[in-house]
Amino acid sequence: MDLSAIISSFINRYFIILFLDATILILMSKNKELRDSRVRSSLYALMILTLLLSIFRVVDTEIEMSSVISSTPFARKFSSWFCYSFGPASLLAFFSMSTRCPSKYMHWLSTPLILNAALYSTIFFQTNVENPLVYSFSGINMFNRGTLGYFSHFLTVAYIIIFISYEVWQNNRKRTEDVPVLISCAIGCSLAMICESLDLTRDALYPCILASGLVYYLYLYMQIGRMDSLTGLFNRQMYFIDMENFESKISGIIILDMNGLKTLNDGSGHSAGDTGLKTLAHIMERCVPSNASVYRIGGDEFAILCFSMDEAQIQQICNKIESEQQKTKYSMSIGYAFREQFEDLSQLQKTADAHMYQQKALYYRRSGIDRRGR
Repeated sequence: MDLSAIISSFINRYFIILFLDATILILMSKNKELRDSRVRSSLYALMILTLLLSIFRVVDTEIEMSSVISSTPFARKFSSWFCYSFGPASLLAFFSMSTRCPSKYMHWLSTPLILNAALYSTIFFQTNVENPLVYSFSGINMFNRGTLGYFSHFLTVAYIIIFISYEVWQNNRKRTEDVPVLISCAIGCSLAMICESLDLTRDALYPCILASGLVYYLYLYMQIGRMDSLTGLFNRQMYFIDMENFESKISGIIILDMNGLKTLNDGSGHSAGDTGLKTLAHIMERCVPSNASVYRIGGDEFAILCFSMDEAQIQQICNKIESEQQKTKYSMSIGYAFREQFEDLSQLQKTADAHMYQQKALYYRRSGIDRRGR
């Protein structure tokens, strides 16, 4: 096996992988405003996986095409096993990067990868058999596909279907401007896999998956102007944009205001106040379901838009936030308004505001703090 031939073949076939990896590394090192650890770690995993998959695919092909090899070396067995075992994992890495799917579901989705790797590991034990369980190589280095030889392909298709279905479901429940971007990426990966399966092209899938990761990273970077830099929540601009774009889906508004921020800033410094705001923002993010969005709309004021909920669900969110904030040294006044069938959104916000200020007044009466020092 000629190493220089493998390197040359890899550069000829997968130069785009190297280019995309270099581009992503430069963007991630020079633009650190995007601090989502899940996005960054998943994108790193995607880069490493697609690079290794491309290398091992080239190794497999070069050995297959070699005229001086009559038996199958271990390098080809390992290369083919790696590609079949970890090919679907690259899609799962993109799935993890680009969705807000809870970690417990991601762990469940990764379980079939273990079965897949174990299934294809039979190549190391079932050699020179005419009817293998998954696949084998004959004595003259020829590939033989068995009964379950397409299991990796089916798993890849299953991941794509789950991914598209999840995004469509999310779109029906909340604001998701990124759904068209993500579904376009999924469709592109699907077409690449189909073209490879039909031998219409050779090396489209892995570059397409990595390019999808880059596209989504750039898309997220474009959204930074719509995010609050301190808390990572949507900002005031996005609040009004979503009020307009998703007017028909909004069933309620929750207004929240941190208590005692001015006192905290004056007594302990603005860094202490920032810590309080970030703590409360994190609580709100944890407590809202997927069909709600959280915004920081002022210095110490937050809002939650609730989509397609009934009043009991909105009350449950308020109660959950109230319960969680009591575990900290910070507090918020919370007010909500449930939308009647044709109620104007501006009136809905005023109603939620009024309820919040009632709670704030009650808080200051009970605490004996000067209202002007809030």
